[in-house]
Amino acid sequence: MGKLRKIKSGTITSPKGFLASGIACGIKKSGKKDLAVILSEWPAVAAALFTTNNVRAWTVLYSERAIRNPRHRAILATSGNANCLNGENGKRAVIEAIRQLSKQSGIPKSQILIAQTGIIGRPFPVDAVRKGIPEAVKRLSRAQGKAAARAILTTDVRSKEAVYETNIGARVVRAAAIAKGAGMIRPNMATMLCFITTDVSITKALLKKALRESAGVILNSLAIDNDMSTNDTVFVLANGASGAKKISRPGIDFEKFKSLLSAVCRDIARQIILGAEGGTHLAEIEIKGARSDDEALTAGRHIGTSMLVKSMFAGADPNVGRITAAVGSSGARFSPARLKVFLGSVCVFRKGEVINGNLSRARKVLLKKIYRITVDLAAGKGSSLFLATDLTKRYVEINSTYST
Repeated sequence: MGKLRKIKSGTITSPKGFLASGIACGIKKSGKKDLAVILSEWPAVAAALFTTNNVRAWTVLYSERAIRNPRHRAILATSGNANCLNGENGKRAVIEAIRQLSKQSGIPKSQILIAQTGIIGRPFPVDAVRKGIPEAVKRLSRAQGKAAARAILTTDVRSKEAVYETNIGARVVRAAAIAKGAGMIRPNMATMLCFITTDVSITKALLKKALRESAGVILNSLAIDNDMSTNDTVFVLANGASGAKKISRPGIDFEKFKSLLSAVCRDIARQIILGAEGGTHLAEIEIKGARSDDEALTAGRHIGTSMLVKSMFAGADPNVGRITAAVGSSGARFSPARLKVFLGSVCVFRKGEVINGNLSRARKVLLKKIYRITVDLAAGKGSSLFLATDLTKRYVEINSTYST
């Protein structure tokens, strides 16, 4: 397997053949950037993941169909308005935005994907986007990657970017990602937008498979709260500009590419949790010894989305009963007599009882910014890693006035 290398100063345009831009077009009253374009200089193949919410934004409904097209070249993204639950105006806004970007860039409408995020239920300011697109197209360049990353943010306190590279044959290949997401982050992606570019050459079918098996697992293994949004979208564009041999069947090169995608998505996932609304901790919830990987993920998800467990994290309170109760109600099959729980390296539960003498040491673990909780079910070989944050008063303050 090729060695993965992180590009610390990279952006979404670090893979060959990609341009980007990010501008303020007037969707946000604050005047902050709110419109981004990511463009491949050559036709690319694309794959996507979408929210599983039955109530979906107009952009999701549009892109669910558009992703089936054989080639794509551009992603148009806006922030500040979710374009959801706003009637036919929202549908027309998507069509008009796509039409305008096609007109200004010369890219066929069939090769444009779109995503939006922000407040639900507000009329979409399509005139602002229509007027902003010419400027966004004019600014497209390799130097605008960071501007694009900022333009997709809502309540995020910082941009989220990740770039990695590896070798396929003698060629260096890269994958880069930008993302937004600070609240409404629950398994099945929630209010997450994540856009990935890569200069790998690969078939559309294998790109879809790689996205599902890497990003599809990692980006569904984190939680900030228990709410699923209407706009969740992950896009990946692969344009083949690296010159590496085309990946046309599963094998060593395909596994290298999956590892590359996984590295990018894992980095992005950690950044999302570290930038959570009101978050003060990142808890890595490791489940070992499950009967299957799926049961392990179910157990980790149940712990990471428990309001009581998240409150425990906020207060650095080693209330072990909350963890054992969460895993016990998850549906994962195990014997409580064989269950073990560790906070960091400190064992706090084994042989059916809490180890009270270790709780003061465990509290010191929970005071750290980042820590690991390990739950050993002793029932099989399945495992998972789930990322979660705490539930704080600041989270409540942010979300009690979000739309007002």
